[in-house]
Amino acid sequence: MTLNAKARIVSATILGAILGFFVHLQDLHRFELGREGFLAKEAVRFDNHLTKTAHSPFGTTVAGVLIAVAALAVYEGLTFLIAKLLRKGVGNSDGS
Repeated sequence: MTLNAKARIVSATILGAILGFFVHLQDLHRFELGREGFLAKEAVRFDNHLTKTAHSPFGTTVAGVLIAVAALAVYEGLTFLIAKLLRKGVGNSDGS
């Protein structure tokens, strides 16, 4: 396996673990609210965000593309840093 492939696997694992941690925190918060509290909060969210005037399709598309580019930039940046760290580690190994 190439060094770049290892860096990509490690990057995806780190980003997946971070995402999983935040999803877990959200689940804990929802569990603390209880059924009635969760449904009340979702009703307020629905009233405040989903019943208002919809965003334009162009604006939504532009925002989606920007978010995708930002996510890709974070992934590639993390991959670059990990590959650099792995190269440094490979260069310092004594072969044993």
